[in-house]
Amino acid sequence: MRLSFILLLLPTLASAQFGQNCTWKTTFTYDAAGNRIRRMEACVTNPPVSQSGTPGNRLPAPAAALTLQLYPNPGEGAFTMEFSSAVTHGSMEVFDLNGKLVVNRSFEGKIIPVDLTEHAAGIYFIRIQADGELFEQKWLKY
Repeated sequence: MRLSFILLLLPTLASAQFGQNCTWKTTFTYDAAGNRIRRMEACVTNPPVSQSGTPGNRLPAPAAALTLQLYPNPGEGAFTMEFSSAVTHGSMEVFDLNGKLVVNRSFEGKIIPVDLTEHAAGIYFIRIQADGELFEQKWLKY
């Protein structure tokens, strides 16, 4: 009971220590099989906001990072890769559970359909390089 109470108070105490400009960020670490092996929480302090309502002494915001959605997962034989913005130079490699390369292709665009109906049901690992960013996903075919 005492340990639970201390753990519940820890974020409150840390926020008080860092002031009101504290945002909690949770980061997870995964092993090669996709299992979560570590959880880290950190209090990230935000710069103060000036009286005019604009952040003081802030650098310009970086360009929005490219994001990827892969659906449906699991699927029957085909899936779709959807990016947050159009990709100009992309490549995709699909590996089966034994590490055998089953698909290797280039692509461009925002929505890319992928057909694996000729391959056996199972778990596939997908490595995608799109405009200099690397994505690694698991996909289950049933």
